Amino acid sequence: MNRSALNCTEYRQARKSDLVQVADLLNRYYVGNLDSVEQRNGFLSAQFSVEQLVLMNSDVGIVVCLVDDVLAGCLCGMSATSNALPPPARAMVTYLPSWSLHGERFDEARTLVYGPVCIDHSFRGRGILAGLFEQLLTLARGRFDRGIAFIMNSNPNSMAAHIDGLGMTFIGEFTFSSEPLSTLAFDVP
Repeated sequence: MNRSALNCTEYRQARKSDLVQVADLLNRYYVGNLDSVEQRNGFLSAQFSVEQLVLMNSDVGIVVCLVDDVLAGCLCGMSATSNALPPPARAMVTYLPSWSLHGERFDEARTLVYGPVCIDHSFRGRGILAGLFEQLLTLARGRFDRGIAFIMNSNPNSMAAHIDGLGMTFIGEFTFSSEPLSTLAFDVP
């Protein structure tokens, strides 16, 4: 168990009993509250189901942050070969042969797919993203060499949080459902 500076904050791999709340959090922010451009493009047209989250959690894992037993955030991690990858991530991994980090191609490495990640609005700005990331790296250590994530180019706050806050590196771009996306990479220590 990992504790942060917040009182009564716990970071851990999701339990089966957490997955209904995880699905609710992801669906509130990734489906129900998408802006009109994302809705028009059908960026994420299907909601996350508990069944899909069970598959994600059995692959690398879903990390949750609980603050006073309330789900404050979650971060999913999957193998680049996982059947549970959401459609944008499936599109991203097709580019692995053309991307590299430190001169090493991603298709020649054990690659972790980072995301989706979601932090409830009322808990943002408290360092939860860093805690979720640290816990995901703990789950991935020894199983993966590096990881990749995608960020919508229209989301500069997320880009800054991942590059400046977590130290990820921009490695390329791709398009999914007419939406330009940046791919970020990181080492799994």
